[in-house]
Amino acid sequence: MQHLSNLLKIENSQLAWVLRLGLYGLGRQLQEALKQATTDPGSAICRELLQNWMNFYNQRNQT
Repeated sequence: MQHLSNLLKIENSQLAWVLRLGLYGLGRQLQEALKQATTDPGSAICRELLQNWMNFYNQRNQT
């Protein structure tokens, strides 16, 4: 995961952009899946992961 974080921090990188785009799409898919899988044993961890990702994404877009 550290490698993903490092790549995401690189300014003006096409590879970082592709990764951000893919993670954004994955985040949206997980949000939709959570609506259906309310009793899934991984739902709490998934919500935490999504919250952390959105915090990172929002921080990145504010700079």
